[in-house]
Amino acid sequence: MSEIRVASVYAKSLLELAQEKGVLEEVKKDMDMLDELCKGSREFTMFLKNPIITEDKKAQVISKLFKGKVSDLTLRFFELLSKKDREEFMILIPEQFNQRYNEIKGIVDVSVVSAVEVDSTLMKEFESLSRKFSDKTPNISTKVDPSLIGGFILTIGDKRLDQSVKGKLNKIKQAITK
Repeated sequence: MSEIRVASVYAKSLLELAQEKGVLEEVKKDMDMLDELCKGSREFTMFLKNPIITEDKKAQVISKLFKGKVSDLTLRFFELLSKKDREEFMILIPEQFNQRYNEIKGIVDVSVVSAVEVDSTLMKEFESLSRKFSDKTPNISTKVDPSLIGGFILTIGDKRLDQSVKGKLNKIKQAITK
């Protein structure tokens, strides 16, 4: 079974249990915190993946690291992963959890890459445009890429709208070379 598939099964179970217990929002915050930790600390991810460190030692470190900082359900979930020697999946579970969470809440991830910083007026335009392409609530992230020269690239779920000068120049170049 692939790692992502295993992580997806654990994420689904955690999400369903969190819903059942009425602590979904708390667990969502815990998963966001874990995701930030995994992305921001190479040492932590290497620790989780290290086969030489015993599961007992990993369980102790995870318990000390997260106790009092995450919900009881999340802490028990992490302890379960340690007992099953599945700590390495803690790296992938937050992304899978967030995908399922967004499905339940009707949220779609939207990415805006633009040549310049996006101000509040443009952000509202992107939000409106996102709602036209998807009937879900947009969760917009922005990134500045000066190489676009001008314009933007809007990605909504698996749909992509390239309105950048660079993209248009590339299309002209391809048309000329044909």
